[in-house]
Amino acid sequence: MGRETYRVLTRGFGYGALGVGGTISVLHLIYNRVPSVLDSWLLWLFLSLLYGVPAAVSIAIVLVVRRTLQRQGHASKATSTVLAQGVALYQVPFFTLLALYGLTYDHYPFGELHSAGAMMVYLGGLAVLIATASFALAFPVAALVDRCSLAQRRWLWGGIALLGLFHSALPVAYALADSSSDPRSALRPLRAERADPQKVFFLGLDGADWRVIDRLIDEGRLPNFSRLLESGTRATLGTLASANSALLWASIYTGKGPKLHGCLDFYRVRLPGMRGDGFYPYHRTGFKEVVGFLRSFGLASQRVINRSCLRARPVWEIVDDLGGSVGVVDGYFYSNPAPTLSRDSSYFFSYALNSVGPRGGLSDLSSTARGLLVQPPAAARHFEPHREAPDFFWQSETLLAILKEKEQPDYLQLYTHQPDTVQHQYWKWLQPELFFGVTEDDLLNNADRIADTYDAFDRFLERVLDALDPQTTLIIASDHGHSPTLVHSMYTQHRHGPPGILLMAGPGIRRGHSLESAHIFDLTPTLLHLLGYPTARDLDGRVLHDAFTADFARAAPIRAIDSYEVFGSTTATVNLDEELNDAELEKLRALGYIP
Repeated sequence: MGRETYRVLTRGFGYGALGVGGTISVLHLIYNRVPSVLDSWLLWLFLSLLYGVPAAVSIAIVLVVRRTLQRQGHASKATSTVLAQGVALYQVPFFTLLALYGLTYDHYPFGELHSAGAMMVYLGGLAVLIATASFALAFPVAALVDRCSLAQRRWLWGGIALLGLFHSALPVAYALADSSSDPRSALRPLRAERADPQKVFFLGLDGADWRVIDRLIDEGRLPNFSRLLESGTRATLGTLASANSALLWASIYTGKGPKLHGCLDFYRVRLPGMRGDGFYPYHRTGFKEVVGFLRSFGLASQRVINRSCLRARPVWEIVDDLGGSVGVVDGYFYSNPAPTLSRDSSYFFSYALNSVGPRGGLSDLSSTARGLLVQPPAAARHFEPHREAPDFFWQSETLLAILKEKEQPDYLQLYTHQPDTVQHQYWKWLQPELFFGVTEDDLLNNADRIADTYDAFDRFLERVLDALDPQTTLIIASDHGHSPTLVHSMYTQHRHGPPGILLMAGPGIRRGHSLESAHIFDLTPTLLHLLGYPTARDLDGRVLHDAFTADFARAAPIRAIDSYEVFGSTTATVNLDEELNDAELEKLRALGYIP
């Protein structure tokens, strides 16, 4: 290898390792609040190699092409622009994919697009603009890298020292901050004394969208949704952009943002040599796309999240701690493992049952394993598995079966991922004009997939409303909505945060009313207030007071304490066994959440 070749390759690697890998490593460090210096440096080393090697390879490709052209007499022997061309080859696809992947119709800034062709024109123009800017940026970047060459080592060592300072000082600061947190004291709150104490049923429909519900109601479908809208209060539910369902449901269940609850993705990545639990992949950096590839070579492992990943208490634990009865049928990843509840009338069915059901049920599991999935273990007889039906089958049938035999608890919850799954997979046939390649046969087979799913929810509402106590407030909510896209493995995306749904009905709720504003953070404070408990000042949301009738608002003034965290005990780290962990990863991969 010639000296000039070595020089340009090492500078390209340095750009990728320090300029890109180092920057992305710092973003991960801040995003995860990594408290270990060792893990911080391992992360930096790993990402430096991950981004430095492709940069060097890009320059090597340019060198090969240029030398081939030189031999054929089609290029000069000048090598002054090799670095810039290599950086361009590296940056153009990186930034173009980073900007366009997952871009939806809702991102269009000039109104609405009504056809796939119009969207392609917009995407094409945007791609040209981004690629041109990335290419143009490559030349000043290359000039800067060239100036910071090995001949001027102070620049190189200065950059390394600065990144090293970040990777050493930030973990120490995070560790000190965590150890110095003030455990405040408080009096345990009591349930408010009311003439007619209310119960609450919270139905979580992941990804449910008003655009679908309103369209189906206009078509004469969803009669129970329609009646609830007439007798209750609705809102578009604000959510968080650049987030995922795992982060959003953690925010819903705790009433706190990601900085407080600490759960940032579906899984954590652990690199060889790391001492901690690993780190959540930072969004929109290109790193998530290669984790699966690295895992296949044993260079990374992925652990699906569970309750022990939460640094804040979910609402069902708060209610149980205050002496209320709880019935939870699936609480997403945060219901793994099923907790032991204090009331004999309480019960809990874990999200991990979604992986057990298709295998036929609980009979092949040990009593210890069943205890991690269902509490109390005797309640497992109500579990209704099905090998082929969607998860909503066991969730709804299990809840209805147990309501027939047991008194309804104070706080009742059912969560299902079904609307999110179906909309990701079948939106193409809900709005066929927004996609290419829609055939008549496919349209015939798939046009009603999403509508049929909402029909199933509507039928369930009729059955469950008949089974609920008349003094029950029903809350239906989703973590986000959906928007169609042409540049993703799925047909919809929600990275920009399309709003979810909120529908409240029952005693004390205004009829035919629409809230001007509501946010996913507001759900837990409102749930606590409806149950007669105070909200907490360390929650990020507020009680949705405007949803209540004047009489209810007068009879139930809002109370608040400092925090509910002071009453909780530390949750030990628990991991699913490898088989269940791999099953969950495979489901996430099928949905496009893991490339």
